[in-house]
Amino acid sequence: MAESISGGIKLEVFSGKQAKLNRIIFLVLLCKGLLTSYETYKEIRSIKGFRHVNRQNVDRRMKALYEQRWLEVTGTKLAKAHFKQPLYKLGDNAEAALELSKKDFNVSLKISSKDELRKLVEALRTLR
Repeated sequence: MAESISGGIKLEVFSGKQAKLNRIIFLVLLCKGLLTSYETYKEIRSIKGFRHVNRQNVDRRMKALYEQRWLEVTGTKLAKAHFKQPLYKLGDNAEAALELSKKDFNVSLKISSKDELRKLVEALRTLR
């Protein structure tokens, strides 16, 4: 895997055309917890640099992330027009992706103890 700009591992979900929107959706859901796509859109619009984002784009991206199992639905919420909207939260793999994208393993390998490195190797071997 190639290194990302932030020093962490570059993951597929944080690369390509939708990388910025995916990352900001993950960060908003990490901070705020359960949100509908509209509530997420309102939070994103309040962030400088993301005021141009359309509601439709956020809604489509969140549905796509849900289908790819990055997000989970944990119930519904009644909207204004009496429609039920799903409440999204981060999946476990999305939280792991955020953490992996922050870590610089070159530095970690230099400063880690032998026991920590052995645990890392064992954890990596259990993954497919």
